[in-house]
Amino acid sequence: MNQISSPSHYQYGRGLTCSVIASILFGITPWLVQQLYISGNQLFWVRMLTGSLCLMLTITLSDQWHDVKKMLSHRRNLLFLIPGTALVGIQWWLFVWAPVNQQTKELALGYFLLPLTLALTGWLFYGEKLSLPQKLAIALAVLGVAVELWQQGQLPWVALVVAGLYPVYFMVRRNVKASVVTIMLFEQSLFLPFALYFLLQNSEFTLLVQNTPSLWFLLPLFGIISVCSMLMYVNASNKLPFSLFGLLSYLEPALIFVVAIAILQESFEAAQWVTYGLIWTATLIVVIDLIRLLPNQVSHQKKASKLHTEQR
Repeated sequence: MNQISSPSHYQYGRGLTCSVIASILFGITPWLVQQLYISGNQLFWVRMLTGSLCLMLTITLSDQWHDVKKMLSHRRNLLFLIPGTALVGIQWWLFVWAPVNQQTKELALGYFLLPLTLALTGWLFYGEKLSLPQKLAIALAVLGVAVELWQQGQLPWVALVVAGLYPVYFMVRRNVKASVVTIMLFEQSLFLPFALYFLLQNSEFTLLVQNTPSLWFLLPLFGIISVCSMLMYVNASNKLPFSLFGLLSYLEPALIFVVAIAILQESFEAAQWVTYGLIWTATLIVVIDLIRLLPNQVSHQKKASKLHTEQR
């Protein structure tokens, strides 16, 4: 059986692969949206439109429409799908709005904090144990947030939305019995009518697309990358323990931060080095701890898988 708390060695491998690919795709997205020269709100609707079309094509080619029908036939699924769609919709909007509005480094801060809030979620709601290095990392991250609050008088709302709402979404998402691609189709399709309305009635947007040939290539590419990154990310969340999934997510904010400072040339105040330094130290601690523990986890999963096979 596919148990979230005890995945097989094969699931670990797939989960690791999906997590790394998702982080790379997420990392390059802020740079890509800057090449489109479209407002954050318009980009969100473009993402919903192109994403829905990509998912419909994927489901058609893989002959999974019966899975969509099966998912929607269970009323219990709808109870979680609708609030889950609202939660992830906020994240999708924020991810394209932030780079356009010079908030990329705040977005990166949220994703640096997210693995720690995911680890806390695993500890509080799923009984997953935290190692001493993980506890130290969380304490340092909390200290970094406190320093930011003391220096600035407030916390970046972009970072709080990312780190605070994503764990709730993943908890809701795990209650839906369906494949990742069918769930994502439902989530994006709910926004599709609104996307069509807002894009078609916006004469400035339609004129821009008509007069900019590069957008005919870049907009579909943007949609494909958006869908693939989210598919990989959610797929990894289903195949790995909450804590491990969270700790593997550090590659994404690192890439986003590099893009924000080195490529997008966003400002970075000297006082922010304290906050980011504490959170980066927390990142380094958990990454080292993960590297140290990973061989033992793989070995344990191999033994568990072998024992399960023998029992069958």
